[in-house]
Amino acid sequence: MVFSPHPDDDVISMGGTINKLKEQGHHVMIAYMTSGSNAVHDHDATKYIYFLKDFLKHASNSEEESGVGELAKMLDRAEQNLK
Repeated sequence: MVFSPHPDDDVISMGGTINKLKEQGHHVMIAYMTSGSNAVHDHDATKYIYFLKDFLKHASNSEEESGVGELAKMLDRAEQNLK
């Protein structure tokens, strides 16, 4: 999973890597952290945090092997900062 601060940042910073991973048969997903507009409201950011947390519940059976547990902790901290 690639986390991109804004639309197009993923291509600008990691386009070659993303392409290489796809060519190798990896399933690549990109999560945009903002819409690219000038302002992102807290309720929008919270909505994406909830989406990612739900995704992570189903992403892996082994949290330790995949790093899912650490990502979930980061999302929890981000959610707390929005409250």
